[in-house]
Amino acid sequence: MLQRTFPIAVAAVLGLGSVAVARDTSAATGSICIATVEDDGLQRGHYSEKFAVRIDGDAWTGVPFGRQPPTWIGDIPAQGKHLVSIRDGEKRIESFRFSFDDYGSTALCLWYKQWYGSWSLSPADQYPTFCRCLPRS
Repeated sequence: MLQRTFPIAVAAVLGLGSVAVARDTSAATGSICIATVEDDGLQRGHYSEKFAVRIDGDAWTGVPFGRQPPTWIGDIPAQGKHLVSIRDGEKRIESFRFSFDDYGSTALCLWYKQWYGSWSLSPADQYPTFCRCLPRS
């Protein structure tokens, strides 16, 4: 570390030019795991095998249902706000904005709360009982 910073310090002290150090965060990405909606017969919330999700207007991704494994959506820029849209068939039922900074993680989980009939976003490892997202391999 000393070898890398020493020439910059000498150049700054001698006035040999301005030196700018910038961290490139443009390549940082995050991902969202879409948790499987369990088909356990709970009738309080509305759930459907036709649920689909999209992030920032990308292609719709089907929500895993019953015994299907969770689905990961990746390569989402880690910086800035994003729009999550959820539909049931052709009808949009919910949408909200989020940023990875809001959750302090770049691996999030989108899961369906059957009791309330609504969707939640949380860090992928925070609620393993509800989320059941396996680490990406």
